[in-house]
Amino acid sequence: DDLLNYTKSEEEFSEKIVKKIADAGVNLVVAGGSIAEIVMHYFEKYRIMVVRIHSKFELKRLCKAFGMNALSRLDSPTAEEVGTCDSVYVKEIGSDKVTVFE
Repeated sequence: DDLLNYTKSEEEFSEKIVKKIADAGVNLVVAGGSIAEIVMHYFEKYRIMVVRIHSKFELKRLCKAFGMNALSRLDSPTAEEVGTCDSVYVKEIGSDKVTVFE
């Protein structure tokens, strides 16, 4: 019974966080670490694209290029922390697939 309550509270917390992010107008999240499966479920529900970047250097470079801040807190970003990007897509170059941000 305690396990079910824990799972339910984790789901509610995850949805609350993702809803706050969606309400801030965010439609793309760039993550530098892993994201829990339940959180990914809510990102999909709120139609938010998630891109995972393994390199901290690449993450910092992307943040600088698009005027966004890397956040380490679980909360909605402020307007100053959100960057802008017109397009994000996957392109195949040779035998490699790359994510292109424009």
